[in-house]
Amino acid sequence: MSRTIVHFITFVLLMITYSCRKSDRQEIIPQKEIRISISSLLFDGELDKSNSLTQEINGVTRILTPLKSSAFNKGYRYKIIENNKNTRKTISGYIISKDPITKYFNFFILNIDSKGILINKNKNESSSTKNDKTNIVAKTNFKNKIVQSLLGEELTVLAGCNSIPPICIDWYWTTFDPYTGSVVGEVYMYTSCYDPCTFTSGGSAAEITATCNQLSNAMQSGPVSIDGTRELISETSNERSFIYSWTFEKQHDDWWLYKSYETGVHQKTNGVWKWKSLTHNSVSRSGFTIGASIDCQVNTALPQVGIYFAGMQLSYTLLASAICSGSPITNNKSRNGNSPIWHVNYTPPQN
Repeated sequence: MSRTIVHFITFVLLMITYSCRKSDRQEIIPQKEIRISISSLLFDGELDKSNSLTQEINGVTRILTPLKSSAFNKGYRYKIIENNKNTRKTISGYIISKDPITKYFNFFILNIDSKGILINKNKNESSSTKNDKTNIVAKTNFKNKIVQSLLGEELTVLAGCNSIPPICIDWYWTTFDPYTGSVVGEVYMYTSCYDPCTFTSGGSAAEITATCNQLSNAMQSGPVSIDGTRELISETSNERSFIYSWTFEKQHDDWWLYKSYETGVHQKTNGVWKWKSLTHNSVSRSGFTIGASIDCQVNTALPQVGIYFAGMQLSYTLLASAICSGSPITNNKSRNGNSPIWHVNYTPPQN
């Protein structure tokens, strides 16, 4: 074989090797921060045109069309389009409602907003659409911190293909106190997960199905007793009340956790504060369940109240389930949890 041919073959092999390595490098997309509107995610989906509703007043027509989604199991989403024959203008927006909207609802009381509006209807379906207490909250894990964003805002997420997990968003219908801004109540709606390789700022994220291992791992948790906050809710010269919070259950990889809230009442006797009572209020979950359904039912709440110290013992059942490859996965557990012991004059450290 001539030296020229050998050199040529060597060159071809080097080019093939370089081409493969270059291709490998191109498949690895660096992890980067991107911003995407909550509305583009929440109202992403196919329109169910067969169930559209139409109303017309003085040459103005409004068409209400529901959005299809098998994952969206609490609340109802709609697209609304207005055609004005007088001005020849067409505008559109989005709606999310706790209850289904029927033909008896007056579409013309709605303010069309491309970012999405909320509806809380009463029995006669004639309540105002303006409600300053409620909003949709999207919770994401960004740089190992749970970040909450409201409907109409933008999410910041980390996307790329360097073996990072799916980007998952937990959606909640949250009620706020308009005077203090504190959360009064939350209703979990569903969790959506997206492929980090195709997640773009344009909103064309490809939703993926969590694997069976991910779903099973999401349901693995254990009891903990982690102190939380203490919030003063009322006080007189002889009596005061606080809300105590503490974490009692946590997923093994810190994907989600459950907190309990107790009302503690102190009474002043001869100038000294002493415990009067401790009452269980509620529990709440935060974090990401990766498509699994997880609920907590408190069976009993037993207060342990002394003169200067008090604590709460919970007996609860965790109900965890998911569907993977058409088969159900369940992991139900009954547990007892003990809160930290709170001194009557205890004040949690400030972060």
